[in-house]
Amino acid sequence: MLKAGRLDTNNDSAKPTNFGIDRHPEFYFDGTLVFIQIQGTLFNVHKSQLLKSEAFSNWFKSQEASRLEERSEGLSPDNPIFMQNIEMSDFEALLEALYTPQFSDSRPSLEGSFITSAFRMADLWRFSELRAFLLDLADRLLGDVDRIAFAKEFGLKEWLLTPHVNLCQRDQQLNLEEAKKIGIDSLLIINNLREEFPPQMLASNRALASSCNGIGQGNLGYTSPGMLPIKRYNNFFPDTGVSYESREHCSSCLMKHPLPTVDAVKSKIKTQIKDWIERNA
Repeated sequence: MLKAGRLDTNNDSAKPTNFGIDRHPEFYFDGTLVFIQIQGTLFNVHKSQLLKSEAFSNWFKSQEASRLEERSEGLSPDNPIFMQNIEMSDFEALLEALYTPQFSDSRPSLEGSFITSAFRMADLWRFSELRAFLLDLADRLLGDVDRIAFAKEFGLKEWLLTPHVNLCQRDQQLNLEEAKKIGIDSLLIINNLREEFPPQMLASNRALASSCNGIGQGNLGYTSPGMLPIKRYNNFFPDTGVSYESREHCSSCLMKHPLPTVDAVKSKIKTQIKDWIERNA
């Protein structure tokens, strides 16, 4: 018996009976273990964890009302609940999210793949609290590429705009792995806009300008040996709707003339992405 914060084991007569004792509505856990098979692997999970899911709660209720032989499903390793069309890595991520306390030192690393896998199961089986928690994590932690893939998989249309705009203005082009994640439709619109509004031409104030050492060549035209070759661009972004002032243009570093402001170009990209989302998403 726990007495004033100490465990007293010497007074058996003082042990309370169960008569008149209420079960705590939140912290009296069902200790039943449920056996679940995914592919060729068996899992043993506390029923109390599964009851956080609306889908599992409904299933357990229907099981109680079913025939006697069906009530034993999941109660032994010989008669597990068999899950079809579920990836083991997704289920593992779900269990990590359910069993690892938020403030534990052993909590999983919050990579995009983990958040997506755990959310996929929480969304499928309607773990409402966990789903909300993971959705907030995804909103705060996912990078642009993972955010697009996440938004497409789970129908979050309102998440698509910002990462598409960011990728249009990113210095580095999308690599093969990133292109596979976001899909061919997003890849095409991003690449088209990157060609129309080259990211390197928006950085007129970058340090690169100070290190330019272009050398005059042939018929490009230059003022004197060692000076930067120049070309005159009168239609820098033709037919884009972005205003700019025509000036001499350095063909080496692209920095020696006033370019459209970043805000003006970003606004134009944003408008085109919005229109694309409305047409296709």
